[in-house]
This record gives sequence, structure tokens and C-alpha cells, in this order.
Amino acid sequence: MQVQELKQTLFSHVQNTEIGIKVLKLLFTEGAPPHFETELWDFKRKAPELPEKSSQQEKDAHSSEVFELIKDIVSFHNSYGGYIVFGIEDKGSERIVGCSNVLDCGDLKQRIFAYTGREIEIYFDSISADKSGVGKPVGVLLITRRRTGETPVKFSKNAKQSPQGKRAFSKDTVYVRSGDKCIPAHDDVGAWEFLFSDRSFNATSSNGRNYQTPSNLPPRDPDMVKFVGREDELSDLRAWTLDQRTPVRLLTGIGGLGKTSIAYRYCEELVRTGAGEFDFVAWVTAKKETYAALKGKLVKTTRLDFSSIDELLVKLIGLIAGETYLEDDLDRDELIEKLVEVCSYSSSFIVIDDLDSLEPDDQKECATIIQQIAFRTVDRDQAPSKFLITSRLDQGLSPTNVKPIKGLPKEPFEEHIRNLCAQFEIDELNNREVRMVYTASAGSPLFASSIVRLRYLGEAIKDACEQWKDQDGEDVRDAAFRRELERLSMQSSRVLFAVINLGRTSLGELETVTGLSRRKIRDTIGELQSFHLLSQSEETLNETVFSASKELIASGGILKRHIGIQARDVERQCAKIRKSEGDQVREIGIGISRIVRLWREENSDEALILAQKLQKDHPKNADVSCVLAGAYLNVSPKNYIEAEKWATNSENMGCKRSELLTYFVEAKVGIEDWRGLFIYAERKSLQSANHADMVLDAYMKSARQLIRQSSEKKDYGRASSYAFKVIERIHDKISRRALKEEYFRSLIKDQNKFAAECLRFALENNRQLGDRLSVAEIGFKIFFLNVQSSVVIQTICRSLGEWLTDVEGRSVIDVEVFSILANNIAKLERVKGVIQDREGAAQDDISTIERTVSEFSYRGGELSRFA
Repeated sequence: MQVQELKQTLFSHVQNTEIGIKVLKLLFTEGAPPHFETELWDFKRKAPELPEKSSQQEKDAHSSEVFELIKDIVSFHNSYGGYIVFGIEDKGSERIVGCSNVLDCGDLKQRIFAYTGREIEIYFDSISADKSGVGKPVGVLLITRRRTGETPVKFSKNAKQSPQGKRAFSKDTVYVRSGDKCIPAHDDVGAWEFLFSDRSFNATSSNGRNYQTPSNLPPRDPDMVKFVGREDELSDLRAWTLDQRTPVRLLTGIGGLGKTSIAYRYCEELVRTGAGEFDFVAWVTAKKETYAALKGKLVKTTRLDFSSIDELLVKLIGLIAGETYLEDDLDRDELIEKLVEVCSYSSSFIVIDDLDSLEPDDQKECATIIQQIAFRTVDRDQAPSKFLITSRLDQGLSPTNVKPIKGLPKEPFEEHIRNLCAQFEIDELNNREVRMVYTASAGSPLFASSIVRLRYLGEAIKDACEQWKDQDGEDVRDAAFRRELERLSMQSSRVLFAVINLGRTSLGELETVTGLSRRKIRDTIGELQSFHLLSQSEETLNETVFSASKELIASGGILKRHIGIQARDVERQCAKIRKSEGDQVREIGIGISRIVRLWREENSDEALILAQKLQKDHPKNADVSCVLAGAYLNVSPKNYIEAEKWATNSENMGCKRSELLTYFVEAKVGIEDWRGLFIYAERKSLQSANHADMVLDAYMKSARQLIRQSSEKKDYGRASSYAFKVIERIHDKISRRALKEEYFRSLIKDQNKFAAECLRFALENNRQLGDRLSVAEIGFKIFFLNVQSSVVIQTICRSLGEWLTDVEGRSVIDVEVFSILANNIAKLERVKGVIQDREGAAQDDISTIERTVSEFSYRGGELSRFA
């Protein structure tokens, strides 16, 4: 039977709630399961089962299995429904291992309800060995399909963490079955569209929708190039769409970042997929004009829907309920009540674009009114209407309702540049030119378009970036910032102009430059941050440092004209500050920033020259030495010797820059100073990250080389010692916190390898049988560092046996031997107890220990007769 035909038949079985031998025979062609899984079936080795007397480790493992199964069930239910067959291995020639335990569907349904608030019908059938047709019992779980038009099942809270720090699912996430995986639907546009399709395997089905959600979306802006990236933002909007308790979301950020484009793209998706089951997608805008970057000028928008709060309310009522629903001469309160009514009984997705085009006093009032209307549509019989607002200000909304928009990340930005070049019909920019545009535009799609337009007009990219910062980019910067700058108070404008002139500054410097009190400066900082014009960070000694947004730095000329004659006074005071005691720190900060920028532009040679000059001017500055080390590693070929010299110098001066660790490790590896790297990493504290640890990586890398060198010199004791130290360090990392599963498994694998090396060299170092007691002691230490492998256990038992053989051959037996023997037998019993509590304990290891203990007890008794 062809796979597609098999899927269609199984899908009909799901629809008819067919379960049992009929399904099993369909899946197991010629008595064997297929070597793949699909959207309709999944294989598992066993059904979750918790023994009556269970250790905490077993309880945790069982809990993790149950949560993974719940995710699978919800994923299948949101998709086509399907079957999970228990008792089947993923790989191997003998995949059918059998499953005799029965799944408690009632308990499982209660757990699903507890984590989703929804009931999902599931059925389980345990099929005996004689009826299964494969000679072993198996279990079949049927998961029913979510009905078309029914809201997808979403998790309402997080699954508990597994011992490895992994969660099977997270709150507010909707999962679907895609191929042989269960994935979050809102992270993938294809999965998201599938979630709202008819989800059918009928031969004639396109698996899509045969209608579109009605809307009044304006035509796409012909001046805009292809939409790229923004997966995080779109994923956030998808998750929010299915959140019944949060009806308002605001996209905020400075002009030119693409807030409107993101909102428009998502509306197109809603119209196409029907996500959220909205009756209507409404789009209204207060934007009067926009900057057409491809044309290089401001243009009027194609439509203006409202310019006041009342006009907005009237427009929305007319769009959703029809013009006839409106009465003449309604006051604002009556309009609000009307809009609440129509939004309650006609679930709508409403975009209010460019809210900050209203007068400043009207903006927050309008946002408050919209929020009140939206929340009054919650808890009705229908799904609530949702309001998506775009604005350069957060409008006083709760941070949980605000999604800040920033410049494009690097990869989608590169794609955007390629699209721009195609649009202008010019040659693609090389990697270095793209980086220059990225640095100049700070990832803003609008600013990048403006710069590439200068390239189209004949300028080289380097010159285009420089000219864009000057007069040639003034129009687009004016379009991006004019609204914010015009609405700033004069005090806020002075403070912002001071920050632009100083680059990075503190409250104390701003007091000196502006003549304002510290309290007044804090108030202005709040205003500037609400417009996304100012950022802050904590520097050394807990001093707060302020800087202008990257996109605004090139716009000082616009701001200077805005504040007029007061600009000269601010510039004069800034000049004094630069000549004061803080001048050296400022010079270093500016120098390091220039070096980093040159690295981004792949101009490493010039960066090295600048770093050398900076170090010569500031020989006692740890940060400068650190950056110089980095500069030697950025040139081609890399100068590892000089890099190591300056990294060591920076370390000795107490540098705290995070990148110093990277430079130090790379330089030490480059000059192959493994001993120096080992000592350095041994001295450093392990990092707190749960997915990586550069200190631990350096420790293991250097230890491997030192082990190799010691082995070549036949210094096996030292080689064993290095390996044991790594085992201890890995144990320290694993014991500190829950790690991501993939990283945890990687470390366990490394730890086992070092354990095998440690014991191998310990055996080489203790060739005499009488010395094998030392090998056993090392083995016990390794085992109780949670390296509980068969290699360790077998080595312990064998080494103790060899030691005892040596003792038995001695002419005189020290009475201390019996104390040593008893102590080691007790240790073996402890080892046995540990591995017996472990899930999937190796019976061979337990048998080896039992045999060894029995043999030692007998041989010890025999020895005592001759002592």
C-alpha cells in the first residue's frame, strides 16, 4: 500500500474512532512496523508506568514521560488525530519489544484538562501477543481529531522541568503534528496555516480554506520591497491571537523599523488562514504621510481614516456593523457603548495604525479608551475582539501588552539588501558593504533603503553611508524622528542633544552640561525613553550610563535646528566635559567603539593600527590591552604570540570584559600552551549558562592535550590525574543547575570518556598486582562522581580481585588486609544499591558485583585461617 493511501485509510479510521487489531494490521505490513513515523502515527518503546515503590529519580522520569505524551496527544488532536503504538523501538532489527501495561486514559484526560482546560477524547486498547500477529503484546492509543472550526488546544501552563532542565511544553503554546515531530505552530507559518485548514486527507482536499476572512486592508504599498524576517514578532502575534484574556497588543519603536509592515503582514496571514475565527479584519490609520525610501521623498498616504478619537470610533463602528448602524449626533460615551456592542457580537481583529499621529493629549486617552473597549469584549459567548496598535510611544500600556520593535537581525537584513539591489537593478553588495550599511542603518529597513538608493544614484557604498549621515539622509531621518523631536519639551531636547554630543554619559555630566537638577533630568530621561530615543546600561561601580539610540546618532543636525540658539551652549559645555578628568575614559570608549566597528566592516588591519595606538596612549588600561589582544586575533594571519601577551597583560590588570576569556583561550590554543591554558581554566569559575561553558571547554581541551603529552612520555600517573580532574570539574558543572538536555548528554559522554582514560592510565601506572588497590580506589571515586558506567564497575571489581590475588601469594599477611577487604566489600554494596535504584539498570553490572562480593567474602575467610 502506498504511503498516501495508508494515511488516507488511517485518517478514516481516526474519524470512525477505530481502534484495535484492524489498525495494527494496517500499520504492520507483513507483521513488521514501518521504519518511519508520520502525522498520523507514532511509536514508543513503552507506556508511562510508575512502580509502587519508586525512587524520586523514577518519579521524575515518569513525570517527564507523561508530559511528553500529553504534548504528543495535544499535537495529534490539533492536527489529524492519530495513533500512538506502544511496545516498538525506534531502531534495530528487533523493534517489537512488547508492552503489557495498560494506559489509564481517565487519569491522562484529567492531566490534559489540568494543563489545557480542554477535554480530548482518547481510547486505549491493549492487544495480547496471540492477537497482535507479531508474537508480543502491544498497546494502541487513539487520539481523536479536533473538529473543524473548533479553537485549537493551547497549553495554559508550563510542564514541569525534567531532571535535565527540559520542559515538554510551555504556557500559551499551541502544538501540531508535523511529519514525525510535534512542533509549536506559531513558530512556523506553514504549521500555523495548517492549524486553521480543514486538516483532511481526502484525495480532493487542498488542505486549505476555500474562503478568506473579510477585511478592508489597503493595497500593498508599491514602494515597499519583499517582506523578510520578523519571525519572532510574527510568532508573538500568533500566540497572542489565541490568548482569550489579552485583547490588546501594541507594536512600538522609532520610525522606520517596520511596525506597520509587520502589522500588515500579519493581517494578510489572518485573512488567508482564518486564525482566531474572526468575522472581520479591520484596518484604520491616522498616518497622513510616509517616507518613500525608493523615491527619496515624503509622500501622502493613500488614505486617512481618522484624525481624532471620535472619528476613530465612528469609523470602526461603520466598518464592523455597517454605516446604517450609526445614529446622528452620538456623543463619545454613546459611541464607546456602540463599539463595545458591535465588537462583542462580531469578533473582529482591528489594527489602529500610527496612533501617535494624533495630538499628544489625545494619544494616551485614545489608547485607554481602546483598552477599556477591548476588555469589555472578554468573557462573552464569542471570542473577544482584538486590537493591534502601532505607535512610536508605548502610550502608558502595561509592558506585557507592548512588543518593542527593533532593527532587523543580521541574516534577514542581508536578504533585505539583496531585495533592494534587485529592486534598483544594481549589482549585489559584497559582505563588507552589507556590514557597512548594517552599521550605518542599525538594521532599520527604511534607513537601509535610503542608503542603497544613494548607491543606485552612483555613490560607492562607503561614501553613501557617510553622506547618508550628513545631508543626503536628512529627509529620511526627518521622517523617522521629526514627530518625536517636535513633541519633546525644550528641556528634554537639550538633554538628548547633550547625550548625542557626549556619546555615552552619566547623570552627573548631564547636570553639568544642561544646568538642570538631577530630578528634572530623570523626568526628561523618562520622556526620551518613552519615545525610544535613549537607552541605558549599568557600567562598572554600578554607574548608570546613557546613550542615544543608534538610529538617532546621525540626526544631531535635526535636533540642533529644533532647539535653536540653545544648541551652542550645550555644545560648549560638552566640549568642556571632554577636556575634563573624564576625557581619558571617553577617549578609550570612543576608540574601542571605532575598533569594533572596523571589525564589523572587515577592516582588521586598520583596527589593529588603531588598537596599537590606543594601547600606546593608555598603557595601564586593562580594557585597551584586551581589545589589542582581540585585534591581533582578527588580522590574517592571526598573531597568537602577541594576542597571548596582551590577553595575559589584560588579565593581570584585572580586566572584566567578557570577551577576554575568548581571546585568552584562542591565543593559548594558537601557541599550544596547554599547561598555561589548563592552569588558567582551573583558576576560573565555571559559567552559569545551562547550554555551554567556555571555561569548562577550555579545561577539557587543554586536559586532552596534556593527557596525550603525558602518555607519550609514559608518565601515566600524571595522565590519569589530569583525566580525574576533568571528571570532577564536569561533575561540578552538572551538579550546579539543570542543564539543557543536549548539553547535559554531551557532558555525560565526555565524562565517560575521561573516566575510561583515567582508569586505563591508572592501570598502566600500577602494573604490579599489589598496586591495583589504588586503581580500585580511583574507580570508586569516579563512580561516586556519578560516572556509573560498566567500564568503571568492571575495572573496580577486576582490580580488587588482582590485589587480593597478590595478597594471597604473600608469605606474611598483615591483619590490616582484612579491614581493607571489609571496607571495599561495603563500598561494592553501596555501588550495587546505587545502580539498582537506577532506571534500566544493567543486570550484568549487578551480577558482577554480587559475584565479586561473594567471592571476596569466601577468599577473605580462607585468608583468615592462615593469618
